[in-house]
Amino acid sequence: MKKNILRGLFIGGLLSLALPVLAVSTTPENRAVNISVASIGGKLDAAALRAVRQIVGYGIASGAVDTFTITSPKPGSVPKEGGVIACAEAGFNANSSKFNAFIQDLRTIKPKVGTVYTVAPVVRCSVNEPVVVDPIMCTMEVKLCPDGSSVGRTGASCQFAPCPEIKPSQVIPTACTKEAQLCPDGSVVGRTGPSCKFAPCPTAKKK
Repeated sequence: MKKNILRGLFIGGLLSLALPVLAVSTTPENRAVNISVASIGGKLDAAALRAVRQIVGYGIASGAVDTFTITSPKPGSVPKEGGVIACAEAGFNANSSKFNAFIQDLRTIKPKVGTVYTVAPVVRCSVNEPVVVDPIMCTMEVKLCPDGSSVGRTGASCQFAPCPEIKPSQVIPTACTKEAQLCPDGSVVGRTGPSCKFAPCPTAKKK
């Protein structure tokens, strides 16, 4: 009986040595992704923002995304036109390949110049977790410059960009209104000159 027990322990030890040891990863798996779409001055790429919304909507419908949290613009704050900062988190039943495919779909979006787009995988969505990129999103107002061009708001202060410098050769002549004034001799004169005053009436010749 004692020999059988020893033999069983010996065989069990050999089997344990033969079986492969599975490595256990201590690194937490990324189950969420931070998404940022913003303008750095000028017009935001609306098509890129629309594509992000479509991919997120499909991810929620397919079960790849369980939670979608928008961190900016926040309710009650001054709206930042055209941009969004959010986080999408994998669903409970979504496997890694399904969620990774969702992230790859987000990375296929290539916005136009002037729009900052960031996709950053994280362990999970958290209000305390800093967003990778939070660029200033200025309102999309424009100011008309003297040369006829327009400039938008830009920079951290969202001030209007400076207008192009006008060279003397580029000075645009003043366009006066097309009014007419009747002169005593029956002729008419119009507005002229930088001040757009009526031209003087012809002087009556003495007989």
